[in-house]
Amino acid sequence: LDSASARHRASQELVIKVTAPMSAGISASGFGEDAGRSACYLHRSSRPSEASAESSSVQQEVKDVVGASHVGHVRESAVDVRVLPSGHHIVPPDSGSHISIHDIDATFIWLSASWMPIPARSVGFVIGPLRFLEDPEYAREHSHKGAEVSHEGFRHVYLAPMFLRKFLHTRADTTLLQTDSIDFGPLQRRQIKTLEELDQSVVGTSSGVPHRSLTLMKDVLAIPAFRTTSYTQFWIPAASHGGSSSGALHSCPEVLSNTFLGGTIMDSELLPPAGQSLPYYAGGRVLQFMQARNAVRSWIMAAIPLAGNDDTGQGYLHSLIESFILSTYQRGHGAFGQGGSRESSFFTERYARTSGLNSPHLDFLPIQNIEETDFDMVVGSVAGAIPVEDRNNDQLWRSTKNGTESHTSSSDEFNVRQLVCRDIINTLERGTDKDKMVPTPSMGWNGSHLSLSFLSSNAAASTDLGCGALELVHPIGGLVYRRLKSDVLSCIVEARAGIANFIRLIRATFIAAYLGDVGKAELDYPKPSSSSTTTSGTPKSSGEADYHDGAKPRFIDCVNQILKKGGLTHTLFTRALQNLSGRIREAHLLGTLVDVDRNSRDPRNNKPFVDPEGFPNSYVKGASQLHLKVGVHVEPSRDSSGSGISKGIQMQTFAEPVIPEGGIAFGGPVTIRIVENEGQLREFVKEIAIDGSRRDWGTVTLHAKPVTLPKAQMSASGIIETSLAKETPQANAGSESSSSKGLLETKSVSRGAFTESGLHKSGYQAIELIRLTNLTPLLWVRVDPSHQFAGQIAISQPDACLAEQLFYDGDASAQVESLRSLAERPFRIQGSVKITSVHDVPISELPVRVLGDCLRASSAAHSSLPHTPAVRAHAALAIAQWQNIQAPKSKDISAASNWIGLYLLIQYFKERYFNKGTIVPIKYTRTVLKKNIDASQAGAASEAGNHGSKNSEDDSYIYLDSFDDKDDRVSACAEADEIEIEEDEEYRVRSAVIAAIASIRAKDGKTPDVAIEFLETVLDTGDTDSTKNFVFPDEATSNSNALL
Repeated sequence: LDSASARHRASQELVIKVTAPMSAGISASGFGEDAGRSACYLHRSSRPSEASAESSSVQQEVKDVVGASHVGHVRESAVDVRVLPSGHHIVPPDSGSHISIHDIDATFIWLSASWMPIPARSVGFVIGPLRFLEDPEYAREHSHKGAEVSHEGFRHVYLAPMFLRKFLHTRADTTLLQTDSIDFGPLQRRQIKTLEELDQSVVGTSSGVPHRSLTLMKDVLAIPAFRTTSYTQFWIPAASHGGSSSGALHSCPEVLSNTFLGGTIMDSELLPPAGQSLPYYAGGRVLQFMQARNAVRSWIMAAIPLAGNDDTGQGYLHSLIESFILSTYQRGHGAFGQGGSRESSFFTERYARTSGLNSPHLDFLPIQNIEETDFDMVVGSVAGAIPVEDRNNDQLWRSTKNGTESHTSSSDEFNVRQLVCRDIINTLERGTDKDKMVPTPSMGWNGSHLSLSFLSSNAAASTDLGCGALELVHPIGGLVYRRLKSDVLSCIVEARAGIANFIRLIRATFIAAYLGDVGKAELDYPKPSSSSTTTSGTPKSSGEADYHDGAKPRFIDCVNQILKKGGLTHTLFTRALQNLSGRIREAHLLGTLVDVDRNSRDPRNNKPFVDPEGFPNSYVKGASQLHLKVGVHVEPSRDSSGSGISKGIQMQTFAEPVIPEGGIAFGGPVTIRIVENEGQLREFVKEIAIDGSRRDWGTVTLHAKPVTLPKAQMSASGIIETSLAKETPQANAGSESSSSKGLLETKSVSRGAFTESGLHKSGYQAIELIRLTNLTPLLWVRVDPSHQFAGQIAISQPDACLAEQLFYDGDASAQVESLRSLAERPFRIQGSVKITSVHDVPISELPVRVLGDCLRASSAAHSSLPHTPAVRAHAALAIAQWQNIQAPKSKDISAASNWIGLYLLIQYFKERYFNKGTIVPIKYTRTVLKKNIDASQAGAASEAGNHGSKNSEDDSYIYLDSFDDKDDRVSACAEADEIEIEEDEEYRVRSAVIAAIASIRAKDGKTPDVAIEFLETVLDTGDTDSTKNFVFPDEATSNSNALL
């Protein structure tokens, strides 16, 4: 019964007895709050022909041990595996007490239980030739016998190879055989090596991953009663999912898994080949997060009951809680080197020390359930204006902990993936509008309107549908959509209610479920004494809350309400969130809780309802996201008396929602962030009209100094106003590429103001050039920076503002948004219409030049922080988009001025991956040296080209390839305290560059010859190593030796 109702929860006990030939090595394991109890007995075969040869006393002893009913069942269903076709002669064994392995059966008995009431869907088990591996990290930290007695631990299980199966039960009880032991010949050396490689493939992928996810979940929830110290992962080939739901995309590992309490079954075909490992961002991260998600999901499905009419399976409430807990995991363990133990491929000492609860991105933990003082306030004249949280302060401008050139921090990776997730949801929901016969995932369903999982059997009342009822299966895939939609909704709830309040609500849900399981009807909370002292006689602190009679803390009231309902419901979730958040966030959590049918009409005018239902209905079942166009215009402010005298500079802003066909309108307060020159930042709360109309957000006076003065701009232009008419864009077109043959072997084309390597001849960076076009104090503008709407917001602002946001906003999602906006440029610059070039660079080329500097990891003139690979990969795709917009009419037009973006991409590839006439193979690893050095040595290393090192207290990490001289590398290795191997993420950018070049087209839809010949060169000159997708154990050693 796939139900999450409290009425369908009970304590479970499961006993499995399986009898099979000893040579098959069959055993059993499965669900439970611990690993369960097991025993294995060897005895003579239970086949009737063999059983008749046994004495009655031995037969009775077998029945007493394994059970008479089980023995009878085995004998009735037994098949003699030794029966051979006629004509074969079986040589009888020698006389004596020797027993053939073919005459021995093994009866494996496994017992497990869950004292906590759980639904039937949280019970699962596996039977097969299982090889059990203890997690090395957990075994090392819990080496005491207490863990063995309580049957705790983390285990990784896979199907044993054929040559090992007869050895699996060598330690079984041989009492029933009346012999002391059974001796087998040793494994061959080749078999031992194969077994070690298989073990390493499983342990290297799994060790420490479920342990960290469950530990972090326990710390986030702050509920020590949960037994999260036992977990088993089963790796079985082609075990995609067990049919609990339908409509899933084929081979989607993050959703197609079988989870149950205390374990999960996953597809072993996702593991790397024996002796190898997957690059982190080319399969490794998927494996890590699949394991973490399943570990968290198993407890959520088992521990949280649902009430009301959405109690079947994983409704959106289950998925929402899962997505939030996984979002905290992504912040703490979402980058390379942070997610596993020392024995896994997901561990690096350098990054592991600042992961998990030590991560600065989880500094909001711990969170108190009951605050000393509940603040309900109104900021300014608008209720619900949410101030900037402390955890976001480091993202207003870039800081040193946002990553290095070759490493993406967990914060940057999380923010970029949130943006991509919203893009995918928008594509799924709006991408089928070309075909009216294909419904969008949020339209046309037959189940509950308040469930993200309407595409499977998990979206309605179990009492109404019964067991196994299925709903509409969408052709796109239901489980994938549910997971992505839940991730977006979790981000919205977190932004609107706050992380602390969201965590309190999840804690209240778990606590209420626990109290309900033990028979409690209410959470007892003692009323505080009215005296000035506590019950222990000590003076009451000034921070203790003094609640009046009958009034309880909001958290306690939330727990009691969930207990009263028997589980969490949609209405209770929304109201509890509003209650815990207080008046400061009230305006962001308002909305009707009435589930209005999509086909319902307003009786007053007989028209469909178009007004938004508000939070959370519009975001749960809405067929679209918020689509908002924002226009920003900066101009001199004039005296209101009409004198025409300038009174400074002001910014005018307009906002207009766009409602797609079949979509709904979104409205409410939204935050606009204005960043000015000289470090000034202000935030205002504006209103989005709920009727979809255009809204004037008024003017804002800018008080800072302009970024560039008109005199400096005219000086940079190098021309006078009277000669502007003679200036043409072709003046700086440069020479044409007469032939692209030998594209990578020849020198690059020198174009006007730029050298053959693509650098400005005067040393200017693109950010410096484009800054000269900004005559205003405005740096950039962001709307909804905390993603309270998580929609598609297009802001029309000058190119210089987008460049400033790209290089100086610390939020990686803001950087990617600016990349996408620059890819659609150029715009006519504001306040400066009299110039066409800056330092001999045409204004129209500045956006792509900025994108090129981002791709090449160029830092700002006064900063040493290049963009991370996650952002630079998007920069390559943005260059391709810009090039396609500016492409000539035909691919035969080969002038270099018409293919600037294409040549920038090729120039980057040539700089990084081309050497001595051949393409350098992909390098997945990078050697880093750790050494305690003083400031003078650190400065010398930095001058040697080490842009990737970061100093943390007295420790310094230096990349080995930053030293050019071989003797220096040998000396550095000798003096290093530690030598570590970490992943070089440049392969992410390399892949994006090749994809970007391959996607470039002329206006006629054809690929230019330069791009085709480039791709041919990559395929022809690249060796087999350049296409591999695995990291071999000796690769790190070979790379280090090559450098030395």
